[in-house]
Amino acid sequence: MPNDLKDVENKIKGLKSLKYYEIEEFVKFDGDADKITKQLRNDDIKTSQLRKFFAAVKEIEMYVKDKRVWDDKAKVDFYLLMPKLAYAKGRKVISERFFNLMKITMEKVGSGNKEDTLDDFLRFVQFLEAIVAFFKVNNPGSL
Repeated sequence: MPNDLKDVENKIKGLKSLKYYEIEEFVKFDGDADKITKQLRNDDIKTSQLRKFFAAVKEIEMYVKDKRVWDDKAKVDFYLLMPKLAYAKGRKVISERFFNLMKITMEKVGSGNKEDTLDDFLRFVQFLEAIVAFFKVNNPGSL
């Protein structure tokens, strides 16, 4: 089996900005999110942690969609997700591979033009939504 997870990580690293990650590449069956969640199937990821992380991201999304701006509050809330992920990884309730994927993806939010940060974040939310959905499909009994 090819290392789809590494391929996706390298694809994301190569993007100028996360907003350029074409949605069609990760939302389809056999797309990036589907492939990587199949690889994460045997990782020790507590579904409660995945839901908790997803809920925190969705809360930030609701805030920025309401304000339609990436302000200091949104920025701080977003960047505080990384220490929470690191803590979860340290407690072994998310896997090293999931942590690395999220780290690489989150680092792309705001990596291009600062004006694009909101679009980058919204693409991150879409990517995470696809991961959560395919994680459920590829890991029956989870979530």
